[in-house]
Amino acid sequence: MLASEVRSRSDVKTWLLEELELSPKFEPKNVTINGDSAVWKVMYGFRRGFHSHEVFYNTETNQYAFNVSEDADNADFPNFGTYDSYDEMIDGVTDRFASLWKV
Repeated sequence: MLASEVRSRSDVKTWLLEELELSPKFEPKNVTINGDSAVWKVMYGFRRGFHSHEVFYNTETNQYAFNVSEDADNADFPNFGTYDSYDEMIDGVTDRFASLWKV
Protein backbone atom coordinates (compact mmCIF):
# COMPACT_ATOMS: atom_id res chain seq x y z
CA MET A 1 0.00 0.00 0.00
CA LEU A 2 1.27 3.46 -0.85
CA ALA A 3 1.07 6.25 1.72
CA SER A 4 -1.09 8.19 -0.74
CA GLU A 5 -3.68 5.38 -0.60
CA VAL A 6 -4.17 5.64 3.18
CA ARG A 7 -7.73 6.59 4.14
CA SER A 8 -8.15 5.22 7.69
CA ARG A 9 -6.22 4.21 10.82
CA SER A 10 -6.41 0.61 9.64
CA ASP A 11 -4.81 1.64 6.34
CA VAL A 12 -2.03 3.41 8.26
CA LYS A 13 -1.29 0.22 10.21
CA THR A 14 -1.29 -1.83 6.99
CA TRP A 15 1.07 0.66 5.34
CA LEU A 16 3.43 0.67 8.34
CA LEU A 17 3.54 -3.12 8.66
CA GLU A 18 4.14 -3.55 4.92
CA GLU A 19 6.96 -0.99 4.96
CA LEU A 20 8.61 -2.65 7.96
CA GLU A 21 8.18 -6.14 6.49
CA LEU A 22 9.85 -5.07 3.25
CA SER A 23 12.57 -3.01 4.91
CA PRO A 24 16.14 -4.25 5.04
CA LYS A 25 17.06 -5.86 8.33
CA PHE A 26 20.23 -4.31 9.68
CA GLU A 27 22.96 -6.12 11.48
CA PRO A 28 22.08 -4.75 14.93
CA LYS A 29 24.52 -2.03 15.87
CA ASN A 30 24.87 -0.05 19.06
CA VAL A 31 23.83 3.57 18.82
CA THR A 32 24.40 6.15 21.53
CA ILE A 33 21.94 9.00 21.18
CA ASN A 34 22.67 12.53 22.40
CA GLY A 35 25.36 11.27 24.77
CA ASP A 36 22.78 9.17 26.61
CA SER A 37 24.32 6.18 28.36
CA ALA A 38 21.51 3.90 27.17
CA VAL A 39 22.49 1.61 24.33
CA TRP A 40 19.97 1.35 21.52
CA LYS A 41 20.34 -1.10 18.66
CA VAL A 42 18.98 0.00 15.33
CA MET A 43 17.14 -3.06 14.04
CA TYR A 44 15.68 -2.03 10.70
CA GLY A 45 14.06 0.80 8.87
CA PHE A 46 13.05 2.31 5.59
CA ARG A 47 13.51 5.58 3.77
CA ARG A 48 10.76 7.61 2.11
CA GLY A 49 11.63 10.92 0.53
CA PHE A 50 14.14 12.69 2.70
CA HIS A 51 13.22 10.81 5.88
CA SER A 52 14.59 7.67 7.51
CA HIS A 53 12.14 5.64 9.61
CA GLU A 54 13.95 3.34 12.04
CA VAL A 55 13.09 0.81 14.73
CA PHE A 56 15.43 0.71 17.73
CA TYR A 57 15.67 -1.81 20.58
CA ASN A 58 17.22 -1.24 23.99
CA THR A 59 18.76 -4.45 25.35
CA GLU A 60 18.92 -3.07 28.90
CA THR A 61 15.28 -1.99 29.25
CA ASN A 62 13.80 -4.25 26.53
CA GLN A 63 12.01 -1.24 25.08
CA TYR A 64 11.41 -0.37 21.45
CA ALA A 65 11.63 3.10 19.95
CA PHE A 66 10.63 4.51 16.59
CA ASN A 67 12.38 7.51 15.10
CA VAL A 68 11.83 9.50 11.92
CA SER A 69 14.69 11.74 10.88
CA GLU A 70 16.39 13.49 8.03
CA ASP A 71 19.78 11.98 7.22
CA ALA A 72 19.89 9.97 10.47
CA ASP A 73 19.77 13.15 12.56
CA ASN A 74 18.73 11.80 15.94
CA ALA A 75 18.63 15.13 17.79
CA ASP A 76 15.05 14.54 19.00
CA PHE A 77 15.36 10.78 19.49
CA PRO A 78 12.97 9.08 19.82
CA ASN A 79 10.53 11.48 18.24
CA PHE A 80 7.84 8.82 17.81
CA GLY A 81 8.19 7.47 21.35
CA THR A 82 9.45 4.51 23.34
CA TYR A 83 7.31 1.46 24.00
CA ASP A 84 7.38 -1.59 26.26
CA SER A 85 6.66 -4.03 23.42
CA TYR A 86 6.83 -4.24 19.64
CA ASP A 87 3.03 -4.42 19.38
CA GLU A 88 2.65 -1.28 21.53
CA MET A 89 5.17 0.46 19.27
CA ILE A 90 3.19 -0.47 16.13
CA ASP A 91 -0.04 0.83 17.68
CA GLY A 92 1.60 4.03 18.96
CA VAL A 93 3.30 4.81 15.66
CA THR A 94 0.08 4.02 13.78
CA ASP A 95 -1.80 6.48 15.98
CA ARG A 96 0.89 9.13 15.46
CA PHE A 97 0.83 8.80 11.66
CA ALA A 98 -2.98 8.69 11.63
CA SER A 99 -3.03 11.96 13.56
CA LEU A 100 -0.41 13.61 11.35
CA TRP A 101 -2.19 12.45 8.20
CA LYS A 102 -5.62 13.37 9.61
CA VAL A 103 -7.28 10.01 8.92
